Amino acid sequence: MPNPEPLPSSVVLDTHAWVWACAGDPRMAFLENYGGRCVISPISVWEIGMLVAKRRLTLKPTVAEWVDQNLEPPVFLQPIDPGQ
Repeated sequence: MPNPEPLPSSVVLDTHAWVWACAGDPRMAFLENYGGRCVISPISVWEIGMLVAKRRLTLKPTVAEWVDQNLEPPVFLQPIDPGQ
């Protein structure tokens, strides 16, 4: 089997991938050796809030605190910029 190409310097995580990575889900184990940045969209923050409000996701302590705790390097919030 050929070796996969190296990952880019940044990877965008969708909402599920971000939650899985923070929970230590084995599907996200590749991030343990990843040396780049993980980028999160502001829409993912909103979506997590909606999932908690609809009781489809439970986070402790609060959504705001969970987001603050899980937006530390190498994870960064990428602002929405229609000009880019």
